[in-house]
Amino acid sequence: MKHLKLFPTLVILFVFSTGSIAQPKFYMNVNSPNGYLVPADPGAPGIGINESNPQHSLHILEAGHENTALFLDLKQTQAPSGQGVGGYFQPDYAFRVNYQRYGLQSGTVFSISETGQTRINWENTSATENLVVSQDLAVYRIPGKYLKMGFDGTGSTPTMFWGSGGSEHLQFKSSATGNTPLYLSEAGTVGVGTDNFSGGYSLNVKDEAVVEYLRVQQESDWGVDDDFVQILYGDRPEFRWKSTSGENLEFISGDETPLRISPTGKVGINTNNFENSNHSLYIAGSSVAEEMFVKLSSDWGDFVFEKDYDLMPLEALEAFVMTNKHLPGIKTAEDISENGLALGETERVLTIKVEELTLYLIEMKKEIDALKSII
Repeated sequence: MKHLKLFPTLVILFVFSTGSIAQPKFYMNVNSPNGYLVPADPGAPGIGINESNPQHSLHILEAGHENTALFLDLKQTQAPSGQGVGGYFQPDYAFRVNYQRYGLQSGTVFSISETGQTRINWENTSATENLVVSQDLAVYRIPGKYLKMGFDGTGSTPTMFWGSGGSEHLQFKSSATGNTPLYLSEAGTVGVGTDNFSGGYSLNVKDEAVVEYLRVQQESDWGVDDDFVQILYGDRPEFRWKSTSGENLEFISGDETPLRISPTGKVGINTNNFENSNHSLYIAGSSVAEEMFVKLSSDWGDFVFEKDYDLMPLEALEAFVMTNKHLPGIKTAEDISENGLALGETERVLTIKVEELTLYLIEMKKEIDALKSII
């Protein structure tokens, strides 16, 4: 005959008074043979605090607005002489959750230290930030819409991820002003003060922009001090460019190129013909100026009036003109047609000729006056 063995059950009921009516706060059932906690209600899975029918291993219900559902006090204790830091024992954690891996040592998946530092799946104490998360940290709205910080596929590069279904930008908004100074689109475009990416450019800036140094260069040449255009302010404002193949710097308007500058310092207006290396400025078409100054390195013609100037006799001048068909010192028509007219030098030579003509007139006047005196 089998005997029916009854195990005594200990029921502990904690009651906290909140006035004249006592409300049950804590229900715990202890099965005496093995010491495990069992539900107060046979249908409940665990311990209930202020909950007679707990739905979890530990179920805390706090219905008031002035209380705290869970409150943990950490208190340092005085240590015996020669022990502890500063004579006190410091508690290590306010909260700590370990994960017991089968057959392996357990690891901490979540902890809050005595200073409030929170670590998620991170046991290394070298990190001093208030919140330390191993791997990725994500904020989800709905599946497919999220913001996540973590590492890329290799697990080594810090990366920020976001998903919006392809229609929303990542934006950085100021709570104080409501302004959004920065936008990032999922296509890889950046907007500073604007989310208008209709132009198809990688960087879009609204209003002014200030940079200390700006270089424009093909990505394949990055890191190479060649084939670039740059603007910077060093000791003075500077616009620089460099081309391996000696390409001109071009200013293009629509389909036209009104201005070109060669690497050797030659300027072409509406032309890229820099073949004649003797000149610095090339203009296709006419030019208009209110005033123009030419400063010559050679002497101006005033030396003609010096006493020792060798003025060509009129007879010799006549013979030269009849033979060469141009004045002495004046370029021929063929030379001007081929090489152009040097305005500065031409003005200098013409001035000499005018001054020589003046000397001829003075000499003729003297001869006429002499003839008059004889008659």
